[in-house]
Amino acid sequence: MSTATNNIARPRYERWTIIIGLVGLAAAFAPTTVFLLFALLPTIATATLEQNPRRSVTIAVGAINIAGAVPGLLHLWQKGASMDGAIQLLNDPRSWGWAYMGAIVGGLIAAILPRLVAGIMTNKVQRQLHELEQRQKQLAAQWGL
Repeated sequence: MSTATNNIARPRYERWTIIIGLVGLAAAFAPTTVFLLFALLPTIATATLEQNPRRSVTIAVGAINIAGAVPGLLHLWQKGASMDGAIQLLNDPRSWGWAYMGAIVGGLIAAILPRLVAGIMTNKVQRQLHELEQRQKQLAAQWGL
């Protein structure tokens, strides 16, 4: 896809259609929405605060935060997905605690993984440089330079 097509703004009516559709879904699935609103607060905060246009921290935190929220969602859905069930689930720290622990793990991954990969790549490049220097010395000795 070319950059020219990426910069084209969506028509206003399309944005409003999406917003109205999401609000309608949130209302139709209110117990799920209430639980997810509280369970995904770390992801919402990260998305609001992150300034990196690639949103790598938001993706890491969000993915594992959602994974941590799945057990609570399954429990809610098995109990009939009522508003009372959602409130009971939010009163139980274990249910949303898993989601928050997922967000913490996602944040740790986002903090540690880039440094780990950079260290591995640096070691690889240094090893290749050392091998090239050794080869250069061999060739210089072979050619009498």
